Amino acid sequence: MFSIWGAMVEILALPAGICLYAILRIFTYCGKKNRSSRSGQGVWQPNGMARLSCQDVDTCSRAVRALYAEPSLKEFPQRALAILSDVVPVSYATYNEITLQPRHMSVVYLPDRPEAASLVPRLEALVHTHPLAGQIHSTEPRRIVDVTTVRRFRETPVFREYYRYLNVTDQIGFSLEEGKQTRVMFVLNRDGTPFSARDRGVVSFLSPHFSQAYRNARAGAQLLADISKIGEGLAAIERAVLLATEEGRIVWSSGLAREWLLELFAESMKSGLRLPPAFITRMSLEKPKPVPPKSFFELQLAVNPEERLTARFIATPPGKFVIILDRERSAIGPKLVDSLGLTRREGEVLFWISEAKADCEIAAILGISPRTVHKHVEHLFAKTGISNRGAAQRLGLDLRRI
Repeated sequence: MFSIWGAMVEILALPAGICLYAILRIFTYCGKKNRSSRSGQGVWQPNGMARLSCQDVDTCSRAVRALYAEPSLKEFPQRALAILSDVVPVSYATYNEITLQPRHMSVVYLPDRPEAASLVPRLEALVHTHPLAGQIHSTEPRRIVDVTTVRRFRETPVFREYYRYLNVTDQIGFSLEEGKQTRVMFVLNRDGTPFSARDRGVVSFLSPHFSQAYRNARAGAQLLADISKIGEGLAAIERAVLLATEEGRIVWSSGLAREWLLELFAESMKSGLRLPPAFITRMSLEKPKPVPPKSFFELQLAVNPEERLTARFIATPPGKFVIILDRERSAIGPKLVDSLGLTRREGEVLFWISEAKADCEIAAILGISPRTVHKHVEHLFAKTGISNRGAAQRLGLDLRRI
């Protein structure tokens, strides 16, 4: 490894003029390296957003790990707001859930804003006058200055009746995957320094992961609701479900789960009602001594070149796990791609959209430019008749499901 001080010792033996020149060259070189590192040989963001530095990418990676660590739907709003506030400094952040019929809005604040609770009815009545209201179906983050001026924002009814009491001067907003009757939107708020292109770039990097984490939380809540019906006859639910001990002994399994285990893990099932070794190993990794095990985690296995099995583990004390199995294709097959009138490359882009990848990530995976990926997405939308990325994700997942 190159050592500055080792090089200094070596050159001190040189004549004085050469010695001084060599020392200056070393510190000039090191200064350039440090500036290069700080400027960030990182990731280009789509749509002309700022380049993320290596430090930003590391921060985002930690945020993603924290985001997927605990999938509780009840705790999702507060946890997601805390993660967003850690990576982008804000005055406060909000999780806004809008029910369309009957129309209702609930808002979660971080940090808590008790004075804002009485103002929520005003926000609900005037939210349609917000400059970002047109972005409610978009998962792409937008700042106020991306759609209008700060002066015009201050002139809107929603600002005069709501935001001016909370000292808001700038915002970034983005939506999660939309449901039929519910819209979920995150809004970051500042009083003072406007949000920068870097801030928008970081939020854009993270927004697909927030959508995926929200889907995971909803899926987990739905699965827990399904499991709660065991006493009423879980066998009637067409899901592959197991109840097993932490040692791997299968206590109970649905008919579909038994069928899949015998088909995919015939050798390991010969020894009796025990989980495959990969399942037992995964459970053992969630039992670190200093802290209690996670209540929810996953295992993904490529059972053959064309198929993937996902096992979702839910801890149920004492020492047991409910395990839900799902099978899906590891790619969208050529016949399915052709049936939609898509090209091979558009099929690949649709697959990675279903994996909640952003355009810049898809570009890196496929070895093409983000602009080319954007064009493929436009063609994909036109050919399939869908209008947003959330619908494309659902389409891709439906095509992959077995």
